Amino acid sequence: MAKTVAPPMTKAEAPSVVPDGGWGWMVVLGSFILHILLGGLSRSYGLIYLQLREKFNSTAAITAWVGGMFVAFRMGGSKLLKDGFHILNGHFNE
Repeated sequence: MAKTVAPPMTKAEAPSVVPDGGWGWMVVLGSFILHILLGGLSRSYGLIYLQLREKFNSTAAITAWVGGMFVAFRMGGSKLLKDGFHILNGHFNE
């Protein structure tokens, strides 16, 4: 009995392979939720600020550091994480 051989697939017909295993959308969803929560927290800091001043009986200058550090870590942390992922990505591609 003769075997029938299928013609080779063209690039358009070849099945696509997801490089991240399909987890890319979960990362997008997690990032979206994180930014919504952190954005809401930073915008409502005025209410938190008042509570912190009352609870710790501190001055305005000392209490303001809390909000300043929150924004600094959020903005600075994104730069550190971005660079860290590039370093790891280069490490795993070798």
